[in-house]
Amino acid sequence: MDKGGPYVGAGHVLGVSVQTGTGGPVHRWVHLVRGRRAVHLRGHGEAENASELIRQVGTRVPLALCVDHERCIHRVVPDEGSAEEQVGRAFAGANVSEACVSLRAKEGSTGCSMMRRGEAVSIMNSLAECGARVVDLRIGPWDLLALEALLPKGTDAVTASGTWVGLRDGRLALERSPSGPATSIDLEGERLPATHALAFVTAWCWLLPGPGRTMLHEDLLTGARAQERARLWYERMLLAGLGVILFLVAFEAGLAHRVDREKAVEDGAVRRLADLEVAVEQARAELVAGQALASAMGLEGGGRLAARAAAIAAHTPLPIRLDRLVVDPMRSAPEDREPLVVERGVVRIHGRCDDAALLNSWMDSLRTRPGTGTVRLLGYRPTADGGGPEFELEIGR
Repeated sequence: MDKGGPYVGAGHVLGVSVQTGTGGPVHRWVHLVRGRRAVHLRGHGEAENASELIRQVGTRVPLALCVDHERCIHRVVPDEGSAEEQVGRAFAGANVSEACVSLRAKEGSTGCSMMRRGEAVSIMNSLAECGARVVDLRIGPWDLLALEALLPKGTDAVTASGTWVGLRDGRLALERSPSGPATSIDLEGERLPATHALAFVTAWCWLLPGPGRTMLHEDLLTGARAQERARLWYERMLLAGLGVILFLVAFEAGLAHRVDREKAVEDGAVRRLADLEVAVEQARAELVAGQALASAMGLEGGGRLAARAAAIAAHTPLPIRLDRLVVDPMRSAPEDREPLVVERGVVRIHGRCDDAALLNSWMDSLRTRPGTGTVRLLGYRPTADGGGPEFELEIGR
């Protein structure tokens, strides 16, 4: 229903019966909803006129209308020939174009009901003026035949306002009882006032149409059915639009979360880079301080000189024997309470060589090596121990 009610889809319908009451026509209604597995009774009620009915039920749910009052004519004929032929036999001489006619067949008989078209249009107009849409119009109580499959076994088919529809001696019959209706009927576990049975089956037959149900006034319902189809499409488009909006909102939220996460990762990387830059600056400062300390202690370049000394030793010819190789030698003998003074960047080599020409050739080869520096012979003298002449070289920067 409207007024903030639930969504109304294609499975909602209001069965409305217009019947004779003590003070005039009575509008009884039953709201049915078709689910996936069953049809559910949403509500029921009674109204004195069309405006009161719409006030109770709203305008969003379509109406399946059944008229069964004293100005309706009912007949039973054999189920033979077309619907028009059956109507012609039931209402001989009647102008069918000026009437609304409903038929329902069962086991070889057809129940026919007719009322003036103008009166039926008046009832539908009164509902349409209040905003309702009548998508089905039935004349007479013949749809009560559908109750037989819904009532518990062994239940007597006493229905609304004492109306009974069934088979007598194999022929379809309609009986009116002057006694009051039963209090309620049990419809598969749901209780419903017996006076609302015709409204119930009208809605039921609209949701679950069966065979043998015919009417000759379909043209009166064309406009309302088109409006109902338009309403269904409109509400489906609204739901689809809502689904799209929810999807976009969820997508935007996910995108924002991803952007925030990537920004957090980027911020973390920036912080780590800044920390690394600070660590590099600290390491650079420590290196500068260490180099300054090494320079003050006379250790700067020691590794480079040691590499030079190792290269010299590795490329010394076999006839030349090296006895001692000194890196950064002292300038003089140490004196008491005086600081040691070394010759930085100098390598002194002591060794023996019997061939002075080979020694000179080796010195020349040392001068040609990159990074060796100057090569100077400090001394070359014979020895008394028979081990060959001694030499002393100095390799400078």
